[in-house]
Amino acid sequence: MKLWILFCLSLASLLAQADAPDWNTLPPATQQLLAPLAPRWNTLPAVQRERILQRFASYQRMSPDEQADVRARFERWQALPEEQKLRLRERFEKFQHLPPAEQARIRDRFRWFMSLPEDQQKALRQAWANMTPQERQALHDKFKNASPAERQQMRRDMIMKLRQ
Repeated sequence: MKLWILFCLSLASLLAQADAPDWNTLPPATQQLLAPLAPRWNTLPAVQRERILQRFASYQRMSPDEQADVRARFERWQALPEEQKLRLRERFEKFQHLPPAEQARIRDRFRWFMSLPEDQQKALRQAWANMTPQERQALHDKFKNASPAERQQMRRDMIMKLRQ
């Protein structure tokens, strides 16, 4: 549960209300589960307290499997070096400012990548790591200017090339 509390503190939320409850007005059950935050709860900004309560409510509505998944993802996040966390936060902020169509394109690409078997994901990551910045940019431009059908064929070709 402590991991979930830290997770709540580290997430950015678009929804924030200015009037968050003080510790003494929280229901006893909530106080018990958020006990590690008790000493500093009233010193947290109201926006942050409200965000924590929103995330906590969302977490409670999840199935046990979903809760376990959230805890596992948070543990992976906590294990990352601070420098990598900073880079990821910056990339997320940049993503948030992209046009919706570009966000959708990136999500589709990510879903495709995650649908691959782990060995193919690893091979693609390695191939990407071995490319020069110029090669990466050329590949990016090639994909950006291709039709969806052409992109799909290019992906199939990449996978076939990796298998050889």
